[in-house]
Amino acid sequence: MNIDPIIKIMKLSNRLRAIERVVQIKGRASYENDAEHSYQLALVCWQIAEHLKLKVDLAKIFQYALAHDLVEVYAGDTPAFTASKEHIQSQHEREEQALIELKKDYKEFPEMIQAIENFEAEKDTESKLVRLLDTFIPTLNVSIDQGTFYKDHGITLEKYTEMRGGKIDGIDFKTAGLDDLLQALMSYFEEQKEELFAG
Repeated sequence: MNIDPIIKIMKLSNRLRAIERVVQIKGRASYENDAEHSYQLALVCWQIAEHLKLKVDLAKIFQYALAHDLVEVYAGDTPAFTASKEHIQSQHEREEQALIELKKDYKEFPEMIQAIENFEAEKDTESKLVRLLDTFIPTLNVSIDQGTFYKDHGITLEKYTEMRGGKIDGIDFKTAGLDDLLQALMSYFEEQKEELFAG
C-alpha cells in the first residue's frame, strides 16, 4: 500500500491547525485554531443530534464538520467582528477560489470536496445543523470565557445579532427540526446579555 495519500491529508490537517481564529480558550493564552474548532463542532453536533433525537446521518455530520473550514487553508479565516470590510466582502470570492485549489490538489479524495460543496448548499438537515452550530459555537466559547472577547471589542448584543443573522438568514431551520435549538440559543444569549456582551 502506498502511504503517500495518508501523508498528504495529514499535511492538509496540519495546515488547518495552523489557521488561528480570534477566540481565546478559557485558561489558555493561545487562540483556538481551525482544527480545534472543527473537532469541537463535530462533537457538539453529535451530542445535539443524540439529545434531540434527530433523524440524521452522523457520518454526514462528521464529514461536514471536519471539512467545512478546509477552504481556509487557502483563503484564510474571516473573523466576523474584527476583519476589515474589504476582507469580509472578499470572503466568498476567496473561498470559491480556495475550493478550486482543493479540487485540483485533492482530486484523489472527491468525497472530501463533495462534503464541502454539500455543506455550502445547505440542502439537508445535517448541513443545516452544522451551519447553525458553526455560527453559534464561537459565541458559546466567548460565554465560557465570561464575554472577554466581546467586551474587549465593544460588541453589543445588537451588533452581534445583526452580524450573526447574516450568516443564517434564509435557512429553513423549521423543516429541519432545528427551530427550537435556534430559539434556545438566542434566548440564552439574551439572558446572558450583561455577562456576555459590551454595554
